[in-house]
Amino acid sequence: METPERVWAGHNGLGNATKTQGPGGRHDVLDDHFGFWNWLKYIGIGKTLMSRYKAALAERNRQMEGHRGFTSSLDAELVGRWEAICTAWEEDAYPKTCENPYQTEARCELAIFFSKDMNLLPFIAMTEAEVRKEFAEDDEVRLSAGEESPHDISPSAFIFLGLELEDLQCVFSFFRVSQFYKFIYCL
Repeated sequence: METPERVWAGHNGLGNATKTQGPGGRHDVLDDHFGFWNWLKYIGIGKTLMSRYKAALAERNRQMEGHRGFTSSLDAELVGRWEAICTAWEEDAYPKTCENPYQTEARCELAIFFSKDMNLLPFIAMTEAEVRKEFAEDDEVRLSAGEESPHDISPSAFIFLGLELEDLQCVFSFFRVSQFYKFIYCL
């Protein structure tokens, strides 16, 4: 939603230039200024669209190469089945009768994994407390087996410290932005 704010800077001088004018004259000056601004955008739209097209084409090529590399690392039979399911969905007329391959069963709680024989296995996602408990059990197994950690902190504790640091960065970033807007609002 910052697009309208970009053009406001170009209009800031109008306030000073039109403050002594009457309503009719001021309206005409503003109308002429905005009309000229729109005309500049209109004649520059070809250049803008071409630069965006080139950037999109380069990004598309990069994404396609990444997709090819990822797909080649998977089992060909599995990829073929996925492509068949997606093609059937896309070619199905409206209203769709095929099962939607892009829709998940539950909100971020159900993940689908494949077993070695390519059968679907539903997996319910774990809570953070369950993951912490499982990591603690793994740490206990390692310690009881006599493994020593090369660092003062266990690998699982390091992971959770990283997650907490990430959360703090998000909170700090939000705090900075909200303080900035409070400052601007007070001006």
